[in-house]
Amino acid sequence: MTTQATVYIVDDNEAVLDGLSLLFESADLKAKAFGSCAEFLSSTPSSQEIACLILDVRMPKMTGPELQAELLHRKIDLPIIFLSGHGNIPLAVKTVQLGAIDFLTKPVDSQQLLDKVQKALTLSANRHKENAIYRT
Repeated sequence: MTTQATVYIVDDNEAVLDGLSLLFESADLKAKAFGSCAEFLSSTPSSQEIACLILDVRMPKMTGPELQAELLHRKIDLPIIFLSGHGNIPLAVKTVQLGAIDFLTKPVDSQQLLDKVQKALTLSANRHKENAIYRT
């Protein structure tokens, strides 16, 4: 993937945001971290951007699944990987049924997460190519 791709991270834990940002930057990926869903929504990525979203489940005010629903409502097609210390099977199934590409639990293996992110960014790039074909 190119360095133009962006990995958005939404988590209310500052240590997680810092750690994941460093991980992605060490893999030559641009990382943008947000401490809340509202903060992320105020700077939603461009529909032309190759990107993915790493999303926590439990956060104050708006949860990760609620943000997923809002992105669907706004028709923002962004591959989502849930990353949570509070996951359960029914929640994981529900988020994947609504379009998340994966649901991982904390702590997560760095290489596993990087592999999932590369898959998500490839999916994002392919979606952009398909959309460009339909626009012409």
